[in-house]
Amino acid sequence: MRRFSPALLLVATACAGDGGGWPTLARRPIEGPPPVLSETRKCAAATGTASCGSPATVVTPPAAPQAPTPPVAVDDVAAKLAVIDRDLTDAAARLAAQRAAATAAATARGTATDTPAWAKAQLELTALDRVGNQIGDIRERLDAIAGTLAAASAGGTDIAALLLATGRLIARATVMQGDYDTTAAALR
Repeated sequence: MRRFSPALLLVATACAGDGGGWPTLARRPIEGPPPVLSETRKCAAATGTASCGSPATVVTPPAAPQAPTPPVAVDDVAAKLAVIDRDLTDAAARLAAQRAAATAAATARGTATDTPAWAKAQLELTALDRVGNQIGDIRERLDAIAGTLAAASAGGTDIAALLLATGRLIARATVMQGDYDTTAAALR
């Protein structure tokens, strides 16, 4: 004869509940009251008969009124885009310069780790990574602006020109990010 596991016996008895019977599908006190019903069903529940009138229907609460969406301010978006444009131009120049410096220093990859050439190569790669991080930060700022413009559009604000300018900057940042990724992968 097989022996039962004590854990299985413990689990089986836990399902029995206080009365010793198996669990029911009845509501437990912690689950709260039953859903709100129409007057007909309330009448039947109160009197114990189903003859209080028309068939029971479930009452649904009225939907809460939607608060009007406040307009999203886009007055400063053009200024933010101008700063981002300048930052992208700066990042492009830094990426080109750092790519050249990191490529020149990458010849030290095969040297011993305690040589000055290896240390210089690591510093140049770190500087290249900083430029890549700057590009990533610019992209995050552009994504935040795109979210602001989407919210403004939902509020009825005309954002076509700002959205076009944001799209152009996102395209530039994406190309620069790809350029950085390719360069960094080749130098690792």
